[in-house]
Amino acid sequence: MKKHGFIWMLGLSFLFHSTLVLAQESAVEHLFSKYSQRDGFTSVEMAGSLFQLFADVETDDEEFKEFSETVRDIKNLRIIIGNREDLEPVQMDEFSTDLMASLPPADFVDLITVKESDGDIRFMGRKQGNQLSELLMMVNRQDEKVLLSLTGVIDPARIARLGASMNLQGMEYLQKMDNTKSKEP
Repeated sequence: MKKHGFIWMLGLSFLFHSTLVLAQESAVEHLFSKYSQRDGFTSVEMAGSLFQLFADVETDDEEFKEFSETVRDIKNLRIIIGNREDLEPVQMDEFSTDLMASLPPADFVDLITVKESDGDIRFMGRKQGNQLSELLMMVNRQDEKVLLSLTGVIDPARIARLGASMNLQGMEYLQKMDNTKSKEP
């Protein structure tokens, strides 16, 4: 009887953990589904298959080789931008409230927070083993709110260089991160 009780508790524990993981993932998913189709918001989604196409290109160009290595294991890049020029103040406030209330899920670890006079930029990572499997960048400024989600096998230093080459504002702060592998959630 004790053996069945243990198996029952183990099963409930697994179910509870799975539900928490799905709920945490759904917070990010919820924000993207809620705002990606709304007027006034800019939404970008790049699938892993696009990154894989770049990774499969053979070239002698060293910069492109580094780019290919960086994106090889990227599964998805999604960005939502709310800009005060394009939105009513009520819409901007709603997005800001949702962004701050929904994030961060419990299994993300703070990596970098940059405080500036007009707001802040926050990087968070989800670890899987010794690697980052998801990177979130949240920009919360008076005139701009941004949520960026990058999934896959992520090397922050390489992603910082990639962000700089794609002119993604805020990604340069990842270069200042010494070593995320030493941080534990």
